[in-house]
Amino acid sequence: MQYDDLLDRLGSALERGDVRAAEVERLLRDRASGRPDAASVLSALGLAVALAGVALLYAMGYSDLSHGAQLVTPFAFPAVVLAVAIALAKAGRPLWQAETAGLLGQVALAVAFVVAEHELNPQNTAVYGAVCALAGVLEVLVCHRAIGSVRLTGWGLSASIVALVSFGAAGVGDRSGGPDVIGVPGMLLLEAGAAAALTAWLVARGSDYAPHAARTTSLLAVGAALVGLVETEYPRDLDSWHFVLALTAVLTFVAAAVLRMDSLIWVGALASVFWLGTISYVVGDSSGAAGLVVLGGVGLVGLGALVRSVRAIVSPQ
Repeated sequence: MQYDDLLDRLGSALERGDVRAAEVERLLRDRASGRPDAASVLSALGLAVALAGVALLYAMGYSDLSHGAQLVTPFAFPAVVLAVAIALAKAGRPLWQAETAGLLGQVALAVAFVVAEHELNPQNTAVYGAVCALAGVLEVLVCHRAIGSVRLTGWGLSASIVALVSFGAAGVGDRSGGPDVIGVPGMLLLEAGAAAALTAWLVARGSDYAPHAARTTSLLAVGAALVGLVETEYPRDLDSWHFVLALTAVLTFVAAAVLRMDSLIWVGALASVFWLGTISYVVGDSSGAAGLVVLGGVGLVGLGALVRSVRAIVSPQ
């Protein structure tokens, strides 16, 4: 057969550990999941526009609803969309359709939590946010059992866990004037360290969830640095949190290249943009607005080249 040589080389690579079995299984699964064609994309886009229209009509009449209806009805949107996602998965439709509907449902759930917060007006916003994030984690786990999408579960868990630990850290870190040992940024950084340890364990096991855990690690570290800078009211001089943010961006790009995790490139790019913004605040104080614009432009050009280089390493043509 014409593929005998390729199969022999693949078998040798698997035995040497150059290629992992999980990578081959993931490739086969992705190819078998079906790719969207023009007709299906247009259909999905039409349904999304129709849903947006219904949401707009609902928003127009929202103020006329009773308090109870204003509190409960926003959750009808994520319930319906997530039910559609599960139905698509159970019907054997292409996985991308169920993933798209599931993503829309998760976004709608987050919006519903925000609307409910406005109606409930909780005294402790951090505790409310943590409870909502925990509910989001449970929703993602239920959808994973029903849909079975690693990608949807990974992104949903990343967002929910980052929200959970962020609000939890804010709630625990708020001492109302009392002693605060490490503060919210320190707690987020510790949680990023725990997520990094989990990432290492998942990488060693060859788990499909390793990229999602790595993304969570980077996002927690970025959040810690940004909260630390905000708490110090954007210092005019270099601060240790500037270093944390820069190190997070560098390590994220390194992890993307070494572990071949394409999704980490964009997290590293996001961290780099945040670093450019915060460091420009420091430099711009002395160099003026013109220098700030120049610095931002040069930084974005360099960032684009870096992203292109890492992508060439992660996904060589």
